[in-house]
Amino acid sequence: MMPYYFVWCCISSLLVIVYCNEDDQSVPMTDLERERLKEEARDMFYHAYRAYMDNAYPADELMPLSCEGRYRGSHPSRGDLDDTLGNFSLSLIDTLDTLVVLGDIAEFEHAVKLVIKDVTFDSDVTVSVFETNIRVLGGLLSAHILSEYVKDRIGVMQWYRGELLEMAKDIGYRLLPAFNTSTGIPQARVNLRHGIKTAKLWNSRETCTACAGTMLLEMAALSRLTGDTVFERRYPKLAMNKRLDQQESTMQGIPVEGLICMKRVRTEVRGLWLSERVSPNNTHPNQEKADKGMDSLWGLRHRGSGLMGAVLDVESGRWVRRESGVGAGIDSYYEYCLKAYILLGNSKYLSRFNKTSSPASDSKDIPCVSRNTI
Repeated sequence: MMPYYFVWCCISSLLVIVYCNEDDQSVPMTDLERERLKEEARDMFYHAYRAYMDNAYPADELMPLSCEGRYRGSHPSRGDLDDTLGNFSLSLIDTLDTLVVLGDIAEFEHAVKLVIKDVTFDSDVTVSVFETNIRVLGGLLSAHILSEYVKDRIGVMQWYRGELLEMAKDIGYRLLPAFNTSTGIPQARVNLRHGIKTAKLWNSRETCTACAGTMLLEMAALSRLTGDTVFERRYPKLAMNKRLDQQESTMQGIPVEGLICMKRVRTEVRGLWLSERVSPNNTHPNQEKADKGMDSLWGLRHRGSGLMGAVLDVESGRWVRRESGVGAGIDSYYEYCLKAYILLGNSKYLSRFNKTSSPASDSKDIPCVSRNTI
């Protein structure tokens, strides 16, 4: 009995220590601490960035043990994990906006020139639709917006003529064949040159909820920035500058600090649209491809609990794995519902966020989730 008694004493003591230290954890950082952590984060970024640029570029990734670049097809396959790679300098594209956040405009300009000069998407390679959308398409779109921003506000990069946006449009079109399913929910993978024409891709019908529901922001931004409505479908205008206090009835569960942050983010987003000469007060087409996929996915939720399953068949619309949660495979669906509301101003996405995320994260509302829950 003594060992068990000793263990429980240790656990009890630990809980007391944690409880007593809760107040200490809530003490705000000093200016000195914030400055130290800011510089530490900056140093960590440049350690990784320079290691990649010096040892791996133009490969997609740096292999940290060998200090060599990883190219798709030239190293032993890691299975589905390699679907993130497309021989399109993934790490650099995914990093461009961080350079601006750090204020390194000179390196940002240099990196943008490298991407424009070296990167191509016309490759016979099968990639993850999800990863390519959020990292490549998203990286190009954010870098384009920031290029225009520093050009207009800082007076640098006067040579820039929207080359990154053209590249974003190119990769966007190469992802579109993935949406050619009976449900409109995208396939998990697509070949950048041939689409879904191979038998292997055509018969691969399963995708996770996160992959299916994490396309909307990039596709909507691409249509708004290019004016190409192939990525969008028209819907009645929802003014992006609608008064926040008129929307409080739809914002259940979001703390006041979150509402203030959302208002600030939406103000900044409007400014970026305007810098692109796209007025947020005009009627914009809504997502033809990505929005249809989101609508179809929403239709598959459990009507009673609002929960989403984990894996589905994109042709039949049936759940392959019915367990739910907030972790990997589902997480970014909730994220994109909220962010779609912030970016697009359409309250249906905020409503979906509230209806799906609350039961998934609050065990008091629903009994233990099992495979039979949905």
